[in-house]
Amino acid sequence: VVTGYRGHKILFTDEVRQWAEDFLFVSTERRWRAVHGSSSGGHYALTLGRERPDLYSLVIANSNGGARSLVPPAGGWENAASHYLSAGILEVPSLARTLSALGDSLVQHNVPNVVNIYPSGHDSQVWIESLPQALNWWLGLQATER
Repeated sequence: VVTGYRGHKILFTDEVRQWAEDFLFVSTERRWRAVHGSSSGGHYALTLGRERPDLYSLVIANSNGGARSLVPPAGGWENAASHYLSAGILEVPSLARTLSALGDSLVQHNVPNVVNIYPSGHDSQVWIESLPQALNWWLGLQATER
């Protein structure tokens, strides 16, 4: 039995993904896959996006982002997923700076990204408002790649 982060990653990226493909008939194409998380889940989404760029074409991370997020993804920057990053202005002040630095780093590596800072704190207002905006932006990117 594998536990902790590694076990959760296997469950999420392998078992749940396979179940969703088999029973919900979700797309098997990377271009239609996203990983999303808020708070500690945002950190998880950023980490999965770095470790498994072969699976996800979009990372949506709300209210999280650390220096570890600045490391190149597996396979190099040319394989990086697009990123939609958001936080509340009333969160820990360094969070907005860190997300902005991550956005700047992604721009330097030609990775499409958006960084939005909302007039709120570390709460669901940011997370609820940002998800449809992230998906609309991402679908617009998908439409231009056809």
